[in-house]
Amino acid sequence: MRRAGLQSRQSISSIHGLQSALLIALLLGCGAFDPLEEVRALHRAGLYEDSLGPLRELVETKPEDAEIHYLYGLALIRSGEPSLAQFPLERAMEDSEWLVSAGITLASGAIATRNQDTALQVLGKVLAAEPDNIQALVMRANAYILTRRHYEEALMDADRVLDLDPDNLPILPFRAVALLGLARVGEAGAALEDMERRYKEEGLEAGDTSRYCGTRAVFALEKGDSNAADRIFKDCLERFPASTSLVNAAIQFHEANQRPERAIEILRAAVEASGGERNLLVALVLRLQATGKAEEAEKLLRKATESPQPLLASSAWVDLAGYLIEQEQRDEGIEAFQQALELIPDPSPQLLFQYADALLMSERYEEALKAAKRNPIPVYRALIEGRVFLAQGDAAKALKRFSAGLIDWPDHAAGRYYAGLAAESSGQIDRAIEEYRYSIRARSGGTDAQVRLARLHLAEGQLKHALTAIRHNLSDNPRDLEGTLVELEILSNLGIAQRLPPRILEAVQPAEIWGRAVAAVAAGARTRDGPEAGLAAIESADRLDLANPASTPALDALIEDLVALGREEDAVGRAAAIAEERPDVAAFHVIHGLALDANSADPGQVRAAYDRALELEPENAGALAGIARIIARSGDADSALRLLERAAAAAPDEPEYGRAIAEQLIVLERSDEAEARLEEHLFRHATDAEAALRLAQLREERGAERETTNALARRAVRFGGGDEARAFLDRVAGSGS
Repeated sequence: MRRAGLQSRQSISSIHGLQSALLIALLLGCGAFDPLEEVRALHRAGLYEDSLGPLRELVETKPEDAEIHYLYGLALIRSGEPSLAQFPLERAMEDSEWLVSAGITLASGAIATRNQDTALQVLGKVLAAEPDNIQALVMRANAYILTRRHYEEALMDADRVLDLDPDNLPILPFRAVALLGLARVGEAGAALEDMERRYKEEGLEAGDTSRYCGTRAVFALEKGDSNAADRIFKDCLERFPASTSLVNAAIQFHEANQRPERAIEILRAAVEASGGERNLLVALVLRLQATGKAEEAEKLLRKATESPQPLLASSAWVDLAGYLIEQEQRDEGIEAFQQALELIPDPSPQLLFQYADALLMSERYEEALKAAKRNPIPVYRALIEGRVFLAQGDAAKALKRFSAGLIDWPDHAAGRYYAGLAAESSGQIDRAIEEYRYSIRARSGGTDAQVRLARLHLAEGQLKHALTAIRHNLSDNPRDLEGTLVELEILSNLGIAQRLPPRILEAVQPAEIWGRAVAAVAAGARTRDGPEAGLAAIESADRLDLANPASTPALDALIEDLVALGREEDAVGRAAAIAEERPDVAAFHVIHGLALDANSADPGQVRAAYDRALELEPENAGALAGIARIIARSGDADSALRLLERAAAAAPDEPEYGRAIAEQLIVLERSDEAEARLEEHLFRHATDAEAALRLAQLREERGAERETTNALARRAVRFGGGDEARAFLDRVAGSGS
């Protein structure tokens, strides 16, 4: 049966290809063959996907032809690949003749994928060239509204459209929503009445009516009449159950009112009415998954794969693959991707990339590399291959691969981000900073490039650069929690944490976050003014419950500051009280053990605190490392090393354990292994000045080549290695001159 089905698909594909060839022959006549005219003919016939192959060849042979880039971008968007269309359309926009056409096409794809930042940027260029372009003004008003922040700008564009074209109907809903967003309820009501009158006069299509219907519901909600909004949404959905914009508005309304089951009911009806429209189905699956209905979610996705249309079935297999991988069923997800690929003779670059990415995440590296070679987009090949090399620990090879891929797509944000990771991991810090900046300029959000760049600048003491990085494009790209905590530390280091913006205060208010926020403020204060300032920041923090497990980072910092100030007994008392109050929290026993150890307590007493932590959490990294320190002092370096290896495996992001492992290897006279371990450690923790200095010292002791040794010493100085690092650098640099 499988073979027959495959033959059938091949026959359908062959017939489709023959029809395309005949159509091109009819359109071109008997003249000389022109590949660009072939593409134009395919586009006139609506065969955009068939044009992708010829266009890829044309892009290779005529990389400076703006029309080719425009047609390629257009074909990608019409083939359902708007993310791939960005670069060729941006290239087309560089030619003034194609700026407007390419810009509007690019903006339409960006709006469709809810990438309003890109849409606004592109439409700004279009309108700079043609200020009265009505289509661009309407699109920009829509993009402004999608941001949910720029209602004033949306209203200005809407009014401009009506000045130029008083009979323009598409702009009316956007104008009404903009007025609602500005809380100008009276004017919004008048706009809705005017819109209703004009709609009736013109005789509207169903899609327009559904948009108007939803706007009426939003208007009732803005007036504070939730019951009326509920009634209007219900009536509208009965008439237009598959209207995506209406369904989305209704779902947002019901979820805001804590009615997730009603939102699911609406989506079920929408999926049925639309015949399984993909975006609606995915939205339903996500909500079913979030409410514990995973079995129903998977069943719906599997049912969609039974579509008799190969393209629809393939898309369903892709959706199922993504779902399974998210459920940690990676092998099953990869099998689903393979089913999708079997259904399409010429799979899209995006699908090939997703498949290779799934293989990479499953650590099936050779298969990922093989899948990457099938991809016609150079940057996609490079992203997979480079990430494989990075996962295998070869940062230099990864960086070389990323760099090659970026030649053809220099503004690819993810490519620049991974190039930054590879550069950072290989110790090329200036290159990493450059790549992260480029990635952020290309597209804010989507990666943690801003956080990584800010942390690099923070580690080297460049506070203003760090603040600029973390606040880039803040109005259109709100910070996540990690970014907020980094910003807190920077502001505290600058001495201005007492003037925190309301958005930060609001983000860190929850009790489960507050302890981390206080620790971030203390870290900045400590770097600026020493342990006294760090201690003061913690002790003066309001609402801080140090007995709350979520406050562990703040308690840990408080004990360290007390020890640094020579107040070891105070540290022991504070830690013991917390551990006694919450004996069920392993982290508190670890902190108690650290305080006892710092106060030179009896080793048995210290060990008892760590053992209690391990009873609660058998692989607690802090407890394992604490016992390793006790054992190491007794002279048993082998046992200490084994415990430290367990600690590092349990907490790979903690730099202390990697350094401690290297020191035990040195004690065991295994210096070559210590160097290798420090190199591996710096791959993960590029700004660890102590590790960089120790590796440089080991290299100097064995007479290794000076260039790398000096580079490590410079890195140690750059990232706060202090007088010891500066003295070492002066000595090795001087000896090499």
